[in-house]
Amino acid sequence: MNDLRIKNSLIKIRKMHNLTQAQFAEKIGVSDKTVSKWECGNSIPDIIMLNQISKIFNVPINDIIVGNINNSYPKKIFSKKKIFIISILVLILICLIFLLVKSGDGKNNIKPKDDPYKDEYSCTYKTTYHIENIYESNDENYLYYTVTQFQTEGVFVIRLPKSIAQNIEINNDYIFTLRTNKEYIYKLTNILFENSTVINIEKTDLTGLEQVNRFYCD
Repeated sequence: MNDLRIKNSLIKIRKMHNLTQAQFAEKIGVSDKTVSKWECGNSIPDIIMLNQISKIFNVPINDIIVGNINNSYPKKIFSKKKIFIISILVLILICLIFLLVKSGDGKNNIKPKDDPYKDEYSCTYKTTYHIENIYESNDENYLYYTVTQFQTEGVFVIRLPKSIAQNIEINNDYIFTLRTNKEYIYKLTNILFENSTVINIEKTDLTGLEQVNRFYCD
């Protein structure tokens, strides 16, 4: 092998990638003194090391030996460690996307088990209301509630059976789970409740954009 050509090839490869002798040495697993000896012509890499340099820097080994090095080779080199890290990040991203798809479009995944209202209604709707006040009804089994909703103008009056709403308190937020049909979900609150059945009410501490507001339709 021609020592001068190999020496010049190694210098060109290192400079093409803007590496110091120490950085070049670290990538191929030798000391910077060894690289210095190669570039000074005091020694040359053996065929195994030349093959390793060829693979790491994506340069044909024959071009290194004959000194045919030019700037057409890819300059961006990824170490095995970087490739491993990138692979892990891609895998994590794929898992996150899968979980998001699995959980639906952000509005679903609240389908009730053994739904007794499936023949009457096609959707389950969970939404949050703030209780402003409570009033007696002419029917002893019901109470009237004035409610408001985040980012919705107006105060609405709904009527609920005492059996399901007996623990509701003024100035608190509650998640209402209703069975209804899709055409009523975007209607005014009083219209929604007139055409729905409340199946659950639970107190919540979530506020603002964190408040629950989603639906599932069969």
